[in-house]
Amino acid sequence: MKARVFAAVLGGANIVAAYANAGEIEHFRPPSAAEDAPVLYSSMVRHGDTLYLAGTLGFDSETGALADGVAAQTKAAMTSIEATLARANADLGDLLNCTLYLADIEEYGAVNAAYQPFFPETAPARTTIAVAGLPLGAEIEIACIAQLKPAG
Repeated sequence: MKARVFAAVLGGANIVAAYANAGEIEHFRPPSAAEDAPVLYSSMVRHGDTLYLAGTLGFDSETGALADGVAAQTKAAMTSIEATLARANADLGDLLNCTLYLADIEEYGAVNAAYQPFFPETAPARTTIAVAGLPLGAEIEIACIAQLKPAG
């Protein structure tokens, strides 16, 4: 009923389809989680055409440990975010917003230097917050929201 009323007000059948799909939710398990393991969080959730990415730490892909230093952690986190987006057929260009949590705000310049190459033309909206601590002693954690491009 709501979808029909919504479409009548806005006057379009395409609106009905968009509105009807808005409630679909898909959860993405962390890539490292075994299929039968309990998972405490989703690495990404898709609701309609919006992707919500969980906070990502900068793990070294070769060692599995946190990368050494805030610049390396920033690069590793962004590379992981890029891979997470790819699981939903999205890319960094689909990002709308990123929130960066920094353990030391004095590292702001180093973070910018490592972050900027991921966005050579335009960057998403961004908020940087200094925090008292991050999981596992990380120096940075990055959470993002993305919008999927329309099919076609």
